Amino acid sequence: MKSLIFIISWLTVVVLGRGSVGYAQIREPGVRQIDYETIQNSLDQKKGSGYKVIGIVNFDSAQTPAPRIFEKPVRDPYGTLKNCYLFFASGDFSSGSKNNRGEIIGIYKARHILWLSSPLATPINFSGGKFTGSLDLNKDNKVDLIITLFSGMRSQKEVLWIYSWDGSTASPIVDTDAKGRSNLTIRRGSSELIDIEPDGILEIKGKDIEGNPIVYSWNGQKYGDWGALLPQKLPRDHFNAQVQANIKTEHDHPAYFFTIHNQAESLQSIEQFAVKNLSIAPKNVIKPENWDFNPYVKYHLISWQVSNFLVDHPDALIEQGKTISSFSFTTNGLPRPAIFYLKGNNGKLSFNTKDLITNSVKGTTLGPYDPPKPFDAGVFTDSLYSFTRQACDLGWVTNKGICRSLQAKLDNVQRQLKARKTKTAANGIQSFIHEVEAQKGKHLTSEGYGLLYFNARYLLDRLNKTQYPKKERL
Repeated sequence: MKSLIFIISWLTVVVLGRGSVGYAQIREPGVRQIDYETIQNSLDQKKGSGYKVIGIVNFDSAQTPAPRIFEKPVRDPYGTLKNCYLFFASGDFSSGSKNNRGEIIGIYKARHILWLSSPLATPINFSGGKFTGSLDLNKDNKVDLIITLFSGMRSQKEVLWIYSWDGSTASPIVDTDAKGRSNLTIRRGSSELIDIEPDGILEIKGKDIEGNPIVYSWNGQKYGDWGALLPQKLPRDHFNAQVQANIKTEHDHPAYFFTIHNQAESLQSIEQFAVKNLSIAPKNVIKPENWDFNPYVKYHLISWQVSNFLVDHPDALIEQGKTISSFSFTTNGLPRPAIFYLKGNNGKLSFNTKDLITNSVKGTTLGPYDPPKPFDAGVFTDSLYSFTRQACDLGWVTNKGICRSLQAKLDNVQRQLKARKTKTAANGIQSFIHEVEAQKGKHLTSEGYGLLYFNARYLLDRLNKTQYPKKERL
């Protein structure tokens, strides 16, 4: 009898033989022994006793973050897989058996088998397979199931099957040969989902047996080799996202906190976030789970990216409709308007710095800078005036009357400094700070407040030290 290794989700099933030898099952979380028994009973009633259930995926459990080996995300965007199980069943591979049926897959729900596939493979070319993922590949409002089969025990070839599921039945949407076999073949382990256009309709990138790139695309009916060409670089900037910055005081130092929200209508998830840094190296860095912190000193950037050591990264990405707030650090640097970079995910993770700079979504947030040395109150007041104008232009101050009022206060401070009336200038800055605090959360966003408050506070402290210097010890 032939040995068979079948990988399904994080479940490994080793079939040592049939009949008297029996088989071994290692169950995944969310799948119980009774699930095997009930699905097996239903399969026996529907197909007879010639098939043995060898693996099960519980879609409800598979969608939650877990230590698994899916290359693609497991999603149920339309709720048609709720309470469903995908199961694999193997026909008799015994030598000379008349019941040589091959492998099938099916969907089971509420004690009923909703759908069964035709045989996927024969014992001549089949050595195992796995459920790779579920998502809407072609934007037709149906979830697609991706199945990978391994061809030959020593072969490096994979065969891909894709089924479109509408809640009651599944239809294959792959180009097939004259014998009904999928033409989507790639080198083992080389497949990834990409979006060339991007238009939200995904392509499958892989390599052929010789290692040459190959792309399977959607022609409106099926996935196949329709001549799609890879661009020089995959676009990673097709999403809409908001970056919110908050600054607080921790241990007498500014602490920067960032929240990123990826809009639900975005075409891409986000895999990297970076902020321009014109200060010294940050301290007390906090990063999201399964992300790494990577300061790019050469480019004056503070950066976080999904970890390169993840086998499965979809759950770590900032997916469409998702918000992550675990980006923060402390520094001696004061806040100023700074460029942020958000890099989208398009296939495998990109660790190319050029992609981050030139192939990403950019915007303005708050980043640290070192205060000028030596300190000059007049020059710093000019900088604060410039920051106030930028805050108004960026929409961080949402009321024009407040903008005029804050600028007028700084004009008065500058006049007092030129007249060498340091105490009066300090009072003017204190009045500026009072208005900033009064407008926090009203006509000042968190960025507007952080920018103006912390720079004004720094100016006031320096003016007070000038006004009331410490006495030198005798």
